[in-house]
Amino acid sequence: MVSCATWGDKPSGGEKMSTNGAERERCAFEAMHEVARMIFGADANTPLPERIVDAAVGVLGADGVSLMLPDNEGSLYVAHAAGIPNECRENAR
Repeated sequence: MVSCATWGDKPSGGEKMSTNGAERERCAFEAMHEVARMIFGADANTPLPERIVDAAVGVLGADGVSLMLPDNEGSLYVAHAAGIPNECRENAR
């Protein structure tokens, strides 16, 4: 059976990624389910932007993730980030 790697992972060892459409769809569904579980199953005291970024890091296997949201004037700001230097967060638009 082919296993689903996280979206950011490359297959290692005997693991191989599927090229089958149904298998990719199953893997995508599993990833979405994992993200929902991580976001909504997390501690309610943790702010939602932090939960979203943590879920993205976990599912994508990314080194850096930022969640940008529009402010009242429509400009984007970094609501939460992980693995991104502070100076990049402050200068992001």
